[in-house]
Amino acid sequence: MCNEANNMRRALRSLAAGACGMLLLFGTEGCGPSAEERAAATLVGQAEALYDMGDYRGAIDSVKALDERYHSFTDLRRGGLRIRAMATEGLIRDSIEAIEPVLVQSKLAADSLRKFFVHIEPAAEGLDGYYLAATIPASSAMETTTIQPRVDEDGYLYLTANISGRSIGLDGLKIGTGNEAWTSGQISPSRVASVEGSDVASFAPEDLEGLGAWLTAHAGAKLTGTLTGTRGMATFQISAMLREAIVRSYEFSEAWQAERKASIQREKLERKLQAVRDQLANMPLPSQD
Repeated sequence: MCNEANNMRRALRSLAAGACGMLLLFGTEGCGPSAEERAAATLVGQAEALYDMGDYRGAIDSVKALDERYHSFTDLRRGGLRIRAMATEGLIRDSIEAIEPVLVQSKLAADSLRKFFVHIEPAAEGLDGYYLAATIPASSAMETTTIQPRVDEDGYLYLTANISGRSIGLDGLKIGTGNEAWTSGQISPSRVASVEGSDVASFAPEDLEGLGAWLTAHAGAKLTGTLTGTRGMATFQISAMLREAIVRSYEFSEAWQAERKASIQREKLERKLQAVRDQLANMPLPSQD
């Protein structure tokens, strides 16, 4: 857009020169420029100066003020429209430059963690696959009373829970050490099933808010898990290996979601950038009118 920027500056200087000439002519005829004419021309010059300095937001605000206060000065406002479009382009370019390192860093983090996981294929048609920490056997989720961290195909962390040989109306999870504890959100009965007399459930991402950070802050502590229900509870020990698997799954999910979010933001910005450039390409220079 270098040529475009140069063309815009030449056109605005031509417009400004013409405006100055008219102001001088009015002066020699004894009817100098009005305060409104001087103020409108000042706003155009201010907008162009701010654009040249990279203050794109300030340039847009100056053009907005020109539009709101001096609607009748068509030529000056037309030049302002071009400045506003180019300042908008500058803002979008800056936003893309800012999101690039976030995207790169999050992708590197997700890729570096992915090697610690195995992908488990769907067990049956209609089910989804997931990522499981390589240190945890896939079959462990159904062998005893425990929880198992998983990352789904979209990069979200969730937990499965199993109460071996018991049905307690499972609706929650608590992990504690001493007098401190983290408690899950309450899950609905629709996410609990009875399999051969055992309660089996899944805790969705929204049920696990704060879990990863809490476990990270309690590294090395002796942890006890409690699956709570309407008809009782079941306790189990959270080994160092299970705790590490949950934390790593949390970190993997966070990195994956950060990468996804940054990628979506960049795609949106690139579409906006193209739209502004199309607008500029179809916008006549002031000197061409």
